[in-house]
Amino acid sequence: MRVKFLPFMCGTCLLSLSSCLTLVKDHGKSRESHPMSVGTGFVYTPKKSAGFGVVFDTSSLALPEQVLIRSGSRGANSYSINSDATDQELRKVRSVGVSADLLTIYFPWDNSAFFAGVSGRARHSRNAYNEWKNDFKTSGDTVNVEWEDQSLSLGAILGLNLRYENLTSCTIGAAMGRRFLNQRHFLDNGNSDRIDSEKRSSTLASYDDYRERWAPMYVAMWSYSFKP
Repeated sequence: MRVKFLPFMCGTCLLSLSSCLTLVKDHGKSRESHPMSVGTGFVYTPKKSAGFGVVFDTSSLALPEQVLIRSGSRGANSYSINSDATDQELRKVRSVGVSADLLTIYFPWDNSAFFAGVSGRARHSRNAYNEWKNDFKTSGDTVNVEWEDQSLSLGAILGLNLRYENLTSCTIGAAMGRRFLNQRHFLDNGNSDRIDSEKRSSTLASYDDYRERWAPMYVAMWSYSFKP
């Protein structure tokens, strides 16, 4: 579960690093004179009061996300926070992926770095876990299930777009959002290895409940600002 907070941790590190730099006196004037910021994504502010951007997150490629799913459960009971649990009803789902946060942002004060807006997260992920075979109760055997998800989550975001005298900028934000759309493609459904299809359906339904809950989404980007 800790992987989900990696962008938040990165944002904290960026803020610590930025404390060594000199902030501009008027963030709105900086946004107007140097509207494009490019880093692991970009932020563009054609007006000093509004802008849009895209921030990419590839952190799970280096450190896959893992979550324990309680097969057959719903809502907040669909997952366990105990990473050491070994209950037979639990399934450890591993996930790697790339996400792009699409931001529409508004600055309520001309000279402020603070913004509010809407965040849409487009995510492509590859996921896998071990499911029971039909004879699991006697053999204890499991089979791999692997699939790809393409999803879209939406939420309201609050954040800071800090501008510095050396033309670098730091963009961080936090949103509460949930998954609204998802398309799934199986790479290995386990059918040829005699999977317990009812258990697979039950596990995936619980996993989708976990993915579709309201949850925090973080963005963090260090970039260079310029006039295009």
